[in-house]
Amino acid sequence: MLTGFGLVGIFSARLTGWAVDRFGARRWTSASAAVGGVLLVGVGLLPSSVAVGVSWAVAGAFSQAVTVGLTALVLSSGDNRGGAVSVVQSFRFLGAAVSPVAFVPLYHLDPVSAFLVPAGLVATVPPALLLARRERVAAADHRPGGPA
Repeated sequence: MLTGFGLVGIFSARLTGWAVDRFGARRWTSASAAVGGVLLVGVGLLPSSVAVGVSWAVAGAFSQAVTVGLTALVLSSGDNRGGAVSVVQSFRFLGAAVSPVAFVPLYHLDPVSAFLVPAGLVATVPPALLLARRERVAAADHRPGGPA
């Protein structure tokens, strides 16, 4: 069941790239994070293992969409794109390493909360950070001398 997440991510790669190009990296990343959060809620609440497996597998496509969208955003901004991608990927792997420490205790307290808390984080943090970044860039564009 867990493998479905990665397989759907792989098979949806072409569609993800098309969507980033078509809708824009910021918009697609925000939408994908929201949909991924909803799918993660489903993983925690659905009563059927088949439904959980489908929700988890489809979440793989949206997880990849967030990763690809963030990478596209980083590559399209600034002079130190390689360094910026390295930082984004470092935080990605740090999050993967810290997640068990953060969420397994939640699972022991209440299994549903171990899905609802990460779902809330996935659905709100990337869009909020992207909105804050957009506002900061817009403010920099309006300063004398242009973007910083």
